[in-house]
Amino acid sequence: FHRPHLGDPPPQLHGIKTVVCHGKDGDLAQEVQIVLDLGFHPGSSMDICLALGPLRAAVSDLSVQGRLCVCLMGLVPRKPVISGIKLFFENPPEMSFSLSGVAAALPVTPQKIQEYIQDAICASMVLPNSVDIHMDSIWRAFAEPDFLEYHDLHSIMPLGLLRASVVS
Repeated sequence: FHRPHLGDPPPQLHGIKTVVCHGKDGDLAQEVQIVLDLGFHPGSSMDICLALGPLRAAVSDLSVQGRLCVCLMGLVPRKPVISGIKLFFENPPEMSFSLSGVAAALPVTPQKIQEYIQDAICASMVLPNSVDIHMDSIWRAFAEPDFLEYHDLHSIMPLGLLRASVVS
């Protein structure tokens, strides 16, 4: 990166709420879900420029709006306190940006590039898909009795999902 600058305003977090799901015996929480209404609008103060020799490509005026859910899975009484993390969007996030330099000269329209990025996010981070981070593996806690099995983190499907649209 030639000169990354993500701007001065921090991401906006609104409507933070938590949901706790207790274990079978009711003793320890098995899952804590943190729901964030995420807004990232740095506007013209954000600038990311990628340089390769004399060629430069830049992204500016980045804006991302959506509901990001962070699930802390398998709370345990040891470090790292959680066994896994699931990240997902309930619905596709809205995003916009501007391109300059070589990126603006591509034979593909900016709308098509935005569509490709949106499709990639939907394929990996919009329900029923999620990004799963197995903290027990990162901390190498394989011998712990409360080790979260790989399939327990990666195979958990949402309890349900209802999308309703009002048609007038």
